[in-house]
Amino acid sequence: MNDEYRIRMKKIFKKIVVLLLTLEARAVLWRFRPTIVVVTGSVGKTATKDAIAAVLTGVVSVRKSPKSFNSEFGVPLTILGIDESGWGSAVRWARILLRGAAAIFGAKRQYPSFLVLEVGADHPGDIRRIARWVRPDCVVVTQFAETPVHLAFFPSREALLAEKALLVQALKKDGLLVVNADDSDVRSLAKDTTARTITIGREKGADYSAPYAAIAYKGGDRFPEGIQAKIEYQGKMIPLFLRGTLGLHYVLSALAAVVVGSVYGVNILDAATRLGTLSFPAGRMKILHGISGSIIIDDSYNASPVALRAAFAALKELVVSGRKIALLGDMRELGEKSESEHIKAGKLAAETIDYLFTVGTEAEKIGEGARMGMDESHLRHFTTVEEAGAFLKGFLKDGDALLVKGSQSMRLERAVAAVLLHPERRKDLLVRQDSTWDDR
Repeated sequence: MNDEYRIRMKKIFKKIVVLLLTLEARAVLWRFRPTIVVVTGSVGKTATKDAIAAVLTGVVSVRKSPKSFNSEFGVPLTILGIDESGWGSAVRWARILLRGAAAIFGAKRQYPSFLVLEVGADHPGDIRRIARWVRPDCVVVTQFAETPVHLAFFPSREALLAEKALLVQALKKDGLLVVNADDSDVRSLAKDTTARTITIGREKGADYSAPYAAIAYKGGDRFPEGIQAKIEYQGKMIPLFLRGTLGLHYVLSALAAVVVGSVYGVNILDAATRLGTLSFPAGRMKILHGISGSIIIDDSYNASPVALRAAFAALKELVVSGRKIALLGDMRELGEKSESEHIKAGKLAAETIDYLFTVGTEAEKIGEGARMGMDESHLRHFTTVEEAGAFLKGFLKDGDALLVKGSQSMRLERAVAAVLLHPERRKDLLVRQDSTWDDR
């Protein structure tokens, strides 16, 4: 059996599995008719999805996309209540499809009344196929990036944004659209629907805004606890606290959750209280205790230019007694803009941090950009993630802050594991710790 035949058969198998999963999911939606909230955008989808689910939980029964199940596989799996993928195993997929068929005939009282779905686009047509059969009651659009991830697979940025806009066009006429007013591309989506639109933003002028947000610290040791902010709406103001993250951009996720919750019957003060106990996803601007009294900002889940800028903005605001350090990996799938975006990232690093370490072939360009404004002795490139982790074990000191960020395929969580104060807790603290990732 030659490679070409094997690849063709694999594509056929994938199409069959997606078709069967979709048919099962459509049958479930037809039978149970849940309220569907869809979250899309270039960055912040998972955090926003989790925040919305946290606000709704306890008021209504909710199911959310597990992890980042946002693809043509992940969306129907979520609807069917299945939190695992079959990967490349025909046997696993057969079992999953049997469970999906069983879900169609489950008890109505056991199916959630709300689905909070994260939807992304890796390739042209991904969202178009989903929008044909998922009719959302509410769509939340987070933010678009100037150079989005997956741009390499689309003819242009405009084509990628048009793909995501299809979800807004699929919105029910009496539905709700929540858009980020700080992003002109997102704001313009309101013209694609007659549904009710509510704007959110960090800047004043949005229907719900949070212009005052800052990092909160714990007592005398000045260890960062999270983000404190104030939500302004309809002439009122309420406090907000997001625990365990330094991502100031996650304030937008909280605003979206407050809006969706209030529309569906959740008191705004109750919503803010629930967000204060929310645990943000692993690998996304999580604050962790590192060795030798250091602070780790674990943003190792994925990377894109806009997300890296947000991470640097948070690191710049952070007050530390030691050095500010970053370990950065490749930002993948940026197409022809890859080299220029990596060089831009290096220039930004030179303006923000004291030491820069990189891993990966594309990340070498980050070092090139940083050399324009950073001493050569403060730069270092590693061939492997393991080498970087081993070096950091001897480099970090008390009061240092380390930002770790790279695309998913870089697996930079392995470097974070090497410098955790409590490595025995890595399965609870870090991303991609289940067995399916062990050999990848």
